[in-house]
Amino acid sequence: ARTLTFTAGSTLRVGGTLTLNGASGQPLSLHSSATPSTWTISATGTAVLGNLLVKDSVATTALNAGAGSASEGNNTNWTFPGAGGTPCLQSGILGSRTIQPVIVGG
Repeated sequence: ARTLTFTAGSTLRVGGTLTLNGASGQPLSLHSSATPSTWTISATGTAVLGNLLVKDSVATTALNAGAGSASEGNNTNWTFPGAGGTPCLQSGILGSRTIQPVIVGG
């Protein structure tokens, strides 16, 4: 399993398609760098999400974490429905810096 750690108090802004997926049995964790301080995600385009473990996050618009996802607590404006997904991660913007994380393997 992989973890993306976001600086507490930071905002990830994505205007195009946001794709964040773990794999079945190997969820992708999205965490704050300093629990219980939150990080914010602002996705204004399409969100393709699944197999996530989300903690300490505030979504500026409602986000469905997708199949196979679960809340690890302290999340706002997220919904967590059930199972499935494939590994993938697409670029976005973190603060004023562009990030392009790549997940290879599992």
